[in-house]
Amino acid sequence: PLENLILEAESAYVFDLSADQVLYEKNSVLSRPLASLTKLMTVLVFEERAPGGIFIPISLEAVQQEGDSGFLVGERFRKEDLIDFILVASSNDAAWAASEFIGSGFLSLMNERARELGLSGTSFVNPQGLDIVSGSAATPGALGSAWEAARLLEYIFENHPGLLEKTSLAEIEIASEAGRRIRAQNTNSALGAIPSLLAAKTGFTQLAGGNLVFIFDAGFSYPVLVSLLGSSEEGRFTDAAKITSAVLNYLAAK
Repeated sequence: PLENLILEAESAYVFDLSADQVLYEKNSVLSRPLASLTKLMTVLVFEERAPGGIFIPISLEAVQQEGDSGFLVGERFRKEDLIDFILVASSNDAAWAASEFIGSGFLSLMNERARELGLSGTSFVNPQGLDIVSGSAATPGALGSAWEAARLLEYIFENHPGLLEKTSLAEIEIASEAGRRIRAQNTNSALGAIPSLLAAKTGFTQLAGGNLVFIFDAGFSYPVLVSLLGSSEEGRFTDAAKITSAVLNYLAAK
């Protein structure tokens, strides 16, 4: 129905969850770097393996991960707050702390969970999706398709919706066990351009380009799922606005 869309993304998949209908596809099964979309699997495994309400320690290695989320070595944060930071702020530090808490088998659990969910083309080599750079060469931290990224978000949305509640907020604040507070802005700068956003995750690396998966309510509890891989850092948000507008126009004309 949306075949005339012109997007910057290398691959895309738009799915009407209510009508169980594909609305748009563009290279949707093409394998591409996932970047921080990886963190959807990170939080899923963390949620399933770690008890609720516990406090997770922040190690030196966690703080040394790419980017500065404001954590201090030795602090402890509630599991649920770390998950919010992983998804909303795309915190590499928090993702590392989550994986460290579960232990050395965390990556195996991520890849095993992908197989269990039928995501046969998805694979992970770190819990953040960061590019692995060695000299002048770089390899992706995770690979998958737009279709598989969509299916992963859909699974979490249907089975663990609480994990995604904060992803529509522009800013979040969490507190350590000792009471020190840190804030973070949402990495999704398209919040205002996506009507009735229900869930979202961004991703960006040099190899991946700009990635974005999200679910929005097209009206009266009518969720539509969108997956974009291989756009530019800003182009993914322009693509998202184009898609949401096209979906709303299509549904209004039905």
